[in-house]
Amino acid sequence: MRFNSSISITLLIISAGTLALSGNPKVMDDARAFPFAPISLDAADSVLARLDDHERIAQLFVIRGVDSTAYGCSGYIDAPGKKIGLLRKNDRNGIPYFYGQDLIQHGDSFYSESQLAGTNNLGLVSKYAETIGENLHETGHNFVIGPSLEVLYNDQNPHTMAHSFSDDPEVVLENARAFVSGMKKAGIQSVVGSYPGIGNMNRGFDQDSPIVYSRMNQLERVDMVPFKGLINEGIQGILVANAAIPAVDSNRDAMASSSHRIHKLLHDKLGFNGLVWCDVTTSKSDQIFVNATNYLVAGNDVVIISGDLNTQVKQIQKSIRLGIISQEEIDRKCKRVIQAKLWMRQSEPRKTNKENNQIQIELREREIVQASLTLLRNVDFTVPIQALDTTKIAVVKIGNEGDVLDPYLVNRYSPADVFDISFSELEKGYAAFQKRESDYNIVIILANPEAAVNRKRFGMSEHYQSVIERIGYSQRTILVWNGNPKGLLQVISVPSIAAIISGHKSGRLTDDFALQAVFGGRPISGRLKRKLGVEFMREAGIETKKTRLAYGIPEEVGVRSEFLVDIDKIAYSAITEKACPGSQVWFAKDGMVVVDNTYGYHTYQRKDTVKPTDLYDLASITKIAGSVAGMMKLSQDSLFNLDHNLCDYLSEWVDTTAYMNMGMREIFSHQAGLPAFIPFYAKTLRKGVPRFDVYSLAQNDIYSHRVARELYIHKDQPDKMFRQILRHPIKSQKKYKYSDVGYYFALHIIEKQSGMKMEDYLDQVYYKPLGLSTMTYRPLKKFDKKQIAPTEYDRYFRNQLVHGDVHDPGAAMLGGVGGHAGLFSNANDLGVLMQMYLNGGSYGGNEYFDSSIIADFVQCQFCDNDNRRGAGFDKPLTDGSSGPSCGCTDLNAFGHQGFTGTVTWADPRDQVVYVFLSNRVYPDASNKKLAHMNIRTDIQQVFHDAIIKSAKADSAANQL
Repeated sequence: MRFNSSISITLLIISAGTLALSGNPKVMDDARAFPFAPISLDAADSVLARLDDHERIAQLFVIRGVDSTAYGCSGYIDAPGKKIGLLRKNDRNGIPYFYGQDLIQHGDSFYSESQLAGTNNLGLVSKYAETIGENLHETGHNFVIGPSLEVLYNDQNPHTMAHSFSDDPEVVLENARAFVSGMKKAGIQSVVGSYPGIGNMNRGFDQDSPIVYSRMNQLERVDMVPFKGLINEGIQGILVANAAIPAVDSNRDAMASSSHRIHKLLHDKLGFNGLVWCDVTTSKSDQIFVNATNYLVAGNDVVIISGDLNTQVKQIQKSIRLGIISQEEIDRKCKRVIQAKLWMRQSEPRKTNKENNQIQIELREREIVQASLTLLRNVDFTVPIQALDTTKIAVVKIGNEGDVLDPYLVNRYSPADVFDISFSELEKGYAAFQKRESDYNIVIILANPEAAVNRKRFGMSEHYQSVIERIGYSQRTILVWNGNPKGLLQVISVPSIAAIISGHKSGRLTDDFALQAVFGGRPISGRLKRKLGVEFMREAGIETKKTRLAYGIPEEVGVRSEFLVDIDKIAYSAITEKACPGSQVWFAKDGMVVVDNTYGYHTYQRKDTVKPTDLYDLASITKIAGSVAGMMKLSQDSLFNLDHNLCDYLSEWVDTTAYMNMGMREIFSHQAGLPAFIPFYAKTLRKGVPRFDVYSLAQNDIYSHRVARELYIHKDQPDKMFRQILRHPIKSQKKYKYSDVGYYFALHIIEKQSGMKMEDYLDQVYYKPLGLSTMTYRPLKKFDKKQIAPTEYDRYFRNQLVHGDVHDPGAAMLGGVGGHAGLFSNANDLGVLMQMYLNGGSYGGNEYFDSSIIADFVQCQFCDNDNRRGAGFDKPLTDGSSGPSCGCTDLNAFGHQGFTGTVTWADPRDQVVYVFLSNRVYPDASNKKLAHMNIRTDIQQVFHDAIIKSAKADSAANQL
């Protein structure tokens, strides 16, 4: 019978105290008296008249699976893991078929009662049920068996533990009510089980003679409370258990499903007027399959069988002739079945868009997983992890062979090493981790239950427990347990397990959301709805707040995916037209990354596909991700001021020069009269070949700065370049002219004021604390070349393919670290930095600078001088037209483009961050197709249009 329920969804909440089981009241409310209103029993008379005796009996049988010998059966239930798919909705008499799905016995693809209750959100449970119901209705289903109403108080049966809302009958009732209501809104009848309650059953239905040991007062005050509550509200179907209930019927051979006393209690004392169901396919007691007459006589209206309908019908006909059951009783039951079916026909919900419904299901599932994550222990506020710059993280995933963790799920938050340990090789996997355990100061364990383990250990074998304990005793540990919460009893005594999260159900989505929660991407709010040992009481659960970016789907932030499909089209058109060989496209809205896509390859030779972890040369985005970042932090520390002049910071260089009183705002908003760039490399070549006195093929103490492969520049050359700048004349007319030159000053200012090399300073104050795993200067020191997209085949300076070294010649001559160019990153890391900017300088629980500082930098500095620029940041065109941005953003938006084919924007109005990275300069920087085709701005336009279209579509849908 039932209790293996893997789904449950609840409905509208009606507050209920403990329900006393009084006798059948003289006046019943309409819902209880008429569960199929407005369809009356009289309405079924005309239909009944059309049926012969065989057909009337057949209406009382529902077949699990398909039986080719069935003649006019009442309906079908999907076999485990397989949808039947009815060819027609009605039989030859025009009566609808029952077509159902068993959410209790075969509902593993849905979320369990335990997980649904853990969300602590009845409205969400109801919405989830309604969405699932709409999907079932689209596939022809009209009823479900579920949810399970078991009240949990017997730990010896882990099946009922997994499929019970709670050990509190009122919690079971309120969640079941929400579930049933959601299904009813979708036009789906619910057959709840398993009456009169099997929470205290000693074994599963897959074993012989299960017995419920509750006494009568326990049944009345605990087990039957949820049933009574739903009956009062008009529940339409109840499934009776295939378990012995000695407290009600002492006949040792009687199951509840075949006990007249059990059914009498259901009708007379609880006042149930819906359909009573039983399932004879779930018990191993052979006598249950002898004759369905016993079940009909006992009081059942519908019997679920596994096949051979004709034999069952003949046995009933024989029983009628023998007087065991009357034709009148068969007709009465048949009328009730027809009444239920007519209700289903008139309760057809509005048609839904099938594709849209699938998205809604995914959205609801994501909501359930997030809301049900339950933080049971959090010593010293371990979760969310904060000090990423000092934290060395390992993630240990324990599960089935092949069930491995995508490292990107972690690396998008912080550098970390991932160890996958399979159940079949626990010790081998642990040994691999043990060799490196001293490298880490925090370990995250993602632990899935092992199905083959003795049920009393709830999916955690002794060996499995030992591995977790050994990790936990040696390292500060965060344990995420994705099984029955009771499994945690094996390891909660380990003191160095600083944080424990119950994730309920194993799967990629749970791993994903649990990791997001551990890093603060998603808040934790779940509640334990059952006692767990002596440490965790019912309603236990520690809440955390969101502090970092989350990763989700567009619908989670109110954007419809259907309106974003053109992003793919545009990105692929860029590849087809050879505007770039590949790209990364990334959007975040309202603090959630909803587009993180990759397209194409590193080169047109199509060898290395673009991955989200790949690095691109950011080119001039370095100005805002490097120089401006550094200056804002120095401003926070009172070491820099935009209102000061160059001589205030670099007097030893600029005193007595024309540059002395050049203002910071003028320099970094590109109106200081500086040239666009200076071709420093030109004077270091002789007949197009690098001079031997400036360059060396090998690195040494003199030629210490790498320019490219087998090309190193003299250590004094950067100072010579700086002096060359100071000799360059300044234009007297201070008008906007984009210039790289001013950012050579930024490099010197940052290094002098911080007392550190620029790359080290930025690493220390930003990149490491933010958890950026790829943003760096000189990436070949940290990453394999295969993870870096190449740029141009340089035929005028380096005479080689530039791959892993900065593309910009001036930055290359500085050894790869420039104020104007030199940074590499993937889209995600750049997006995180931009999100921190959008947040006003805070991220991950840290404040990097005051919001007033970035407000000063991003504002238009000299608007009255026809200059749209901020200090370092680019701004949209003031007339709102397309240019560096799509023209669709707010004028307060800020960002920057990069020569190599990159762009990023942050829009405060729509709370959107956009990143596009490509290597359009491969193999030739003269390729301007990316700009001519408006690839970057068109993609940005699609996303902002989708926000508007989605709002209009939602508004229209709400008016229906």
